Amino acid sequence: MKEGDRKTPAGVFGFTKAFGIKDNPGAKLPYTKLNPYLYWCGDKQWYNTLVDVRETPHECSGEHLISYVPHYNYVLAIDYNPECTFGKGSAIFLHCTGSNPYTGGCVAVSESNMIRIMQTVDKRAKICIYPQ
Repeated sequence: MKEGDRKTPAGVFGFTKAFGIKDNPGAKLPYTKLNPYLYWCGDKQWYNTLVDVRETPHECSGEHLISYVPHYNYVLAIDYNPECTFGKGSAIFLHCTGSNPYTGGCVAVSESNMIRIMQTVDKRAKICIYPQ
């Protein structure tokens, strides 16, 4: 797997963060409500991390999270590439579905299911992603 290949990584992963465009639905993990300054960074120095551009010395390339409606209404960050190895792949999330029947490497469920998942998942939870 590598950055931009649009493939979902196979394996067993935990979750690192809960965030979303909408208000906290009662997530068990600490929840960040998205604002216009938050990006999932694709730059080498902050690769595969949530970055507030007000706190970095440059504008971050990567996903401007608040722009992804309805996909990022509710999101759990999957703990893929925790070493933040540049180019290995980033921004692998469990998030809400949109109009397409596919994702760019993430896992997507309906918003109603995502709310239930966020209310259930804690730091011990794992997601098992099987290869096709």
